[in-house]
Amino acid sequence: MVFKCDVVSRLLSVRFLAPLLTAVLLLFSGQSLAAAATEECRDLFANRRLTLIVPYTPGGGYDTYARLFATVFAERTGTRVVVRNITGAGGMIGIRTIAESNPDNLVLGIINPIILLDSKVVGLSLPDYDAFAYLGAVITDTAIAVSVSEADLATTISMGSVVGAVDTELIRTQLAAEALGWPIRIVRGYAGSSDRWLALLRGEIDALFGTTESMGNRVRNSPETKALLSLTEGPNSEFPEIPYLSGAGSVVDIGTRELAPSEREARIHLAYLAAKLSVKPRAIAVTAAVNSLSHGCLVEAVEDTLFSEALSQASNTQALQFEPTTAAEVNRIVAEVNELMVENSQLLQTTFRELQSGR
Repeated sequence: MVFKCDVVSRLLSVRFLAPLLTAVLLLFSGQSLAAAATEECRDLFANRRLTLIVPYTPGGGYDTYARLFATVFAERTGTRVVVRNITGAGGMIGIRTIAESNPDNLVLGIINPIILLDSKVVGLSLPDYDAFAYLGAVITDTAIAVSVSEADLATTISMGSVVGAVDTELIRTQLAAEALGWPIRIVRGYAGSSDRWLALLRGEIDALFGTTESMGNRVRNSPETKALLSLTEGPNSEFPEIPYLSGAGSVVDIGTRELAPSEREARIHLAYLAAKLSVKPRAIAVTAAVNSLSHGCLVEAVEDTLFSEALSQASNTQALQFEPTTAAEVNRIVAEVNELMVENSQLLQTTFRELQSGR
């Protein structure tokens, strides 16, 4: 009897009655719960300013995507969108600004969540990946290796290439090289992607790893260079003719068939890990401290923008690769890579220590 009284008491409380009363009022007014939620979302964006932070310099790939997204988002929501480039420390300052923004303000950013996972291995002070809520992505990119036109995969492997890399690409690059049996010397310290590209053209480095989108555009505009290898588990959608690193029929699969089973298995695993770490969502993110209503409204508005014909056409006009990804898929990818890095933490730490020691 005491139990029943307790249940009745709880049901009569404001906490439990409020949602029920709201639903009843909405039904009598002829308004659905979904419509009410949509109206609340409209109120969230009405007469507001949204800030979209780009952690990198103006004119680059992230900046171009962000400005196209901002224009279409503003048109579809009626919100005034301001794009801010907050640069410095390889993107760390801008990324940290997004994570630490006031959750009551409309502050978004465009980032690659995978570098937040990489940063823990290489010792960079970036926020944890779960400091953000991911609302979708303009593209979930892959990576390729680029070299000068005189080189091919076989000769480049045999000559012990010099590779340009940044800190957040070190592990992936080394794993790919070990999977291939490719002795490399990684050169770091370039100011940015443009400096690394010029170093490649000058012959200071033999190969350069980067995203398919950015490296692909450079290759198409530089006849003296070519895409050398795709760091994927199958053929690259943009460069289907070049060898790919992992999976059935890959260069590692074919090239290790004469090795002892244990060595072949180890090399295939390294290739798989390198390919998984090479996935790069260019994600629209907000601080994880955002409240649930704002989060739901932002996911709805961001996905509506990402999958709109207007943004697709704008990307085509700019000759940008554009493959919108839902919030759920971005979060799945990030969780998968995080789990993989946790499972292989000892291997990744050993690889990084060897890189630091110059081996």
